[in-house]
Amino acid sequence: RQLAHKKKIADQFPDFSSLTDARGPKLDQLRGRLGVDEGMLVYLVGKQASFVQLITRNKIVVAPVPVGSAALETVVARLRRGLEIEGSSISDFDLDAAHALYKDLFTGMKDEIADLKRIVIVPAGPLANLPFGVLVTKPPVRGQYVSAHWLTNDFDISYSPTISSFVDLRSTRL
Repeated sequence: RQLAHKKKIADQFPDFSSLTDARGPKLDQLRGRLGVDEGMLVYLVGKQASFVQLITRNKIVVAPVPVGSAALETVVARLRRGLEIEGSSISDFDLDAAHALYKDLFTGMKDEIADLKRIVIVPAGPLANLPFGVLVTKPPVRGQYVSAHWLTNDFDISYSPTISSFVDLRSTRL
């Protein structure tokens, strides 16, 4: 009886049905919606260590990220403090922490993403609170924000909460 109800909903409301389908899109569906110079970075955050998965039109690569959820939460909070105005004061932005986090999150993918122009980030856990554009890709000079080499100097960055939502959005015709 429950299967009959699911089928009726799927027939009458296919868009709703696709949103509630836990299986997610097939790899070919995702790859077909990525541009030739675009890649998706999917972060999987664990307690002690994490992983990043790169998906492009022609490859999939997985690399370790040497930090877990507690360490990521701490550094993301530190970086966000440097972006927020409290009262009438602004905290200094920690360029060194932004560079260290960049190395943790991207070192395993540095060569793999070198030819890309755009990256779509699917963050997880504490990384959902991180504006990746504030990451610094080269060793910074303390307090020299203008000369810092930001991740946005190398890539156009966009975000998706899930792989399925990315595929759904790119499947929409205007």
